[in-house]
Amino acid sequence: MSVSNAGGSGIAGAKYRSLVRSLSATTSGISFASNTTVSTVVIGSVTYTAYTVTDTTTVTSLTDRVCRCILVGAGGGGGWYSGGGGGAGGYLDGFITLPANTAVTVTVGAGGTGGTSPAPTPTAGSASSVGNLSAVGGGRGAGYTGAAQYAPTTGGSGGGGTTAGSGENGAAGTAAGSVWTTLLGRAGGNWVVTGAGSGGGGFASVGATTTPNTGGAGGTGTTLPTGTGVAGGGGGGGAGGGGGAATHGGGAGGQYLVSNGTNGTANTGGGGGGVYCVAAPYIGGNGGSGVVLVLV
Repeated sequence: MSVSNAGGSGIAGAKYRSLVRSLSATTSGISFASNTTVSTVVIGSVTYTAYTVTDTTTVTSLTDRVCRCILVGAGGGGGWYSGGGGGAGGYLDGFITLPANTAVTVTVGAGGTGGTSPAPTPTAGSASSVGNLSAVGGGRGAGYTGAAQYAPTTGGSGGGGTTAGSGENGAAGTAAGSVWTTLLGRAGGNWVVTGAGSGGGGFASVGATTTPNTGGAGGTGTTLPTGTGVAGGGGGGGAGGGGGAATHGGGAGGQYLVSNGTNGTANTGGGGGGVYCVAAPYIGGNGGSGVVLVLV
């Protein structure tokens, strides 16, 4: 990394240039086992070369090197039948030392699957990690299989609920290392009225509660500090009159006999949208996969 007098500060001030390189050859002293998008970014007064990893791979450094890593876990799947939205994956911004000439695994979390009729239940998203740094996946949205209700789960952010008080709190990301920022997980919304699921939690806000005949909106996410994309929106809840909205990679909720829950956007950690339906073929949305940025 190097110091630059140009560039803004924080998220809004990030500047970047982006290109795709084949990284079979060493670049900036590190190499990846698969192609990776390379950007030059300025965060605050520091200029980085940022490697955006969208699929699980390994990274190898020629020397012992301290890297800044930004990790987003995968989003949870949306629920079925008054389905709550899936929660966003966790977010972690910290440091890791890459040992010389050692392949270190970079895992990009897989999005949780949406709920279907009459089974299976949706699943939580999986974690993204670099060595001992890990950002947990988002929780699944609540819903029903037949007459049996299944609860939302905690995660990077919690899934939305379907009965009063069932919204689950999001869990914070964890790391064994020096961490700059961990955006705390947000809770999924609580169910308030019949015929709708609530929104999954996002990076920046909790999932919204239900309103009459309308699903709760997913919690909002954020723009990545590199300025290269958005991440961390919760999925919207499903409803009879209209599914809940979603932003920052979250999937919108589905409407009764009209639409499925929308999938979370790939590589944003967005939660999948829930769906309100009592029969096939309508399904909850899958969570969006995670993403990892390695900054040197």
